[in-house]
Amino acid sequence: MRLNRAATPGGYTPHVPKKTTTLPWLPKIMRHALIRQARVLLGLMLFVASILCLLMLVSYFPSDPSWNSFSTEPVTPSNVLGRFGSYGADMLMQTFGFASYLCCVILAAWGWRCVSDQGLDHLRGRLAMGFFALLAAGATLQALGIFGAHAGGALGVVLTAKLMHWLPQEAAHAVLATLAGLLALGSLYMACALTIGEWSSVWRFIFGHLQKTFRFVCDSLLSLWPRRVAAVVDDAPRQTVEDEAVDAEDDGAADDDGDVVRHTVRAKEK
Repeated sequence: MRLNRAATPGGYTPHVPKKTTTLPWLPKIMRHALIRQARVLLGLMLFVASILCLLMLVSYFPSDPSWNSFSTEPVTPSNVLGRFGSYGADMLMQTFGFASYLCCVILAAWGWRCVSDQGLDHLRGRLAMGFFALLAAGATLQALGIFGAHAGGALGVVLTAKLMHWLPQEAAHAVLATLAGLLALGSLYMACALTIGEWSSVWRFIFGHLQKTFRFVCDSLLSLWPRRVAAVVDDAPRQTVEDEAVDAEDDGAADDDGDVVRHTVRAKEK
């Protein structure tokens, strides 16, 4: 370290070198623009990863080739992402159960943070909170028991079995589901790094599109109903002009016959 004699009248002070920035040979405006574009590209990649993860989990079949299944004959995986998707989905579902769908939410939230130029701070802490959210969500699903005996995956089964001994047996499932659910929500909130306003915007976006979809389906069904009624009316027999003329002649003849009968009755009475 180099010393600077002129720093103080009677002593030396260390010389602190200037801090260099990344890409110092580029102008400041261009440097910020490149960093911005890199963040947007990273956010789009995270969005794509979230969608692929969702497709992988939705198209999961236990009979697909994986580390837990073995077949002497070649088996074509039913997963949308092929063999990679079958192995990845099996690993997530066997480990975390249905709580694996939270991975899609976390990846999408990180993608939004990057695209909106907010960045990802405390990445290690976010990863840890995401792991705790998966564990807590698995324990919640396992304690509820409404999605099967292994809804929380292997970790959810083990964690629920260990925590049941520390809770009263009468309401162990309800208490564990409540506490684990609250912990899962808190961990997910910290893992996604979204504000309350952003969460409310996400919910408004989802419910708005659900309402539009529901209205579109209802309008489509109602638009088909008049067509169905018109088809029934069209199938009904219609009278032609000739038939109407014949009916009119018959009505006239019937009226004449009625007049003749009335005159005959009056003549007899007289």
